[in-house]
Amino acid sequence: MTPPNLAGDMASIKIRKSRSVPYLLRIAGTVALTAAFSYLLDHLDEQTFIPVALAISPLLPILWMSVQVLEVNDDERYWWKYHWILGYKYGKKIKYTSLDHMSLEMIMVQPKRQPEEPRYELFIHFDKGVPLKLTRRKKLAFIREKALKMAEKLDLVLIDNIEDQTSETTL
Repeated sequence: MTPPNLAGDMASIKIRKSRSVPYLLRIAGTVALTAAFSYLLDHLDEQTFIPVALAISPLLPILWMSVQVLEVNDDERYWWKYHWILGYKYGKKIKYTSLDHMSLEMIMVQPKRQPEEPRYELFIHFDKGVPLKLTRRKKLAFIREKALKMAEKLDLVLIDNIEDQTSETTL
């Protein structure tokens, strides 16, 4: 039998958490870069503008494509929350001794001026220390499906602490 690393079956999961740069900042950055290009095009000669434009142009993909990723690698025993920016990963790997289990929890959140609504969070628990939140979602079926796949891949027990609320009471 081949080792898991060679078979491409590594016991690791990667979760894309969010964009590194907030949406409004990406829009503002795009507008600012467009304005800078227009200004420089009008005020610089062509031989000066081209190198300056080539130096500034990588900022736009950095604004739009950088993401935060959470990786748990059970083969090498680390978890890593990093920023992925144009293929480069920036962050610190944190070692652990062993994984204990995964748990699915429900919390109630209250958006501004709206009634409380449930959110479902998936945690991974290490042998010691605080649990690490992997993700939060609105849809229970979606997060359960993902949680089962992750627990199976890492060979962990999934503790589902959510009571199904299939029947609604009406007055």
